[in-house]
Amino acid sequence: MKDTFTTAQLERLKALPYKPAHLVHLLSEKSDLSDPFTRYVLALEERRSLAYNDMMVTFDGDPTGIEFQHRTQDNRWAFTLPDASVQGSWRIQYFDWDSFVSHHCERTFLACIDSMAQEGFVVADPGALDRLSVTPRWKRGVEVSSLIQRLNAREITHERFSQLQAELGA
Repeated sequence: MKDTFTTAQLERLKALPYKPAHLVHLLSEKSDLSDPFTRYVLALEERRSLAYNDMMVTFDGDPTGIEFQHRTQDNRWAFTLPDASVQGSWRIQYFDWDSFVSHHCERTFLACIDSMAQEGFVVADPGALDRLSVTPRWKRGVEVSSLIQRLNAREITHERFSQLQAELGA
């Protein structure tokens, strides 16, 4: 990473209509560009903050339920939604071509969007889940996920899991 972070870049960050909390903190604490470490930290934060701002601007501050593809991996997506298990918290739900993969919760919606931007899920791809969820590959992936849940719950043995998975052609 280059060691130069310019005044123009700093002013651009300051002018963003949507800033992640971390950037707000940095801008209030670190704006002396004569300090090499400050330039380094701001340069690290710039890409994520620009992506966060773009996500929010594109959807008028509310990208809830909008799928975002990973910027470098075309087989991974994520979206935010209110979490059903903890009142007031928010969830980032991850999926790929095969099925839902994982999720994690944050205390706020904005923290979810910031986390998605930091992780690289910044390419808006509305409707991705609808497109993928009707494919045979997704159906098979969901069935395999169900088998994994049954195995983890000790409803079936590993031998039975392997047999059922083989029958699915997975």
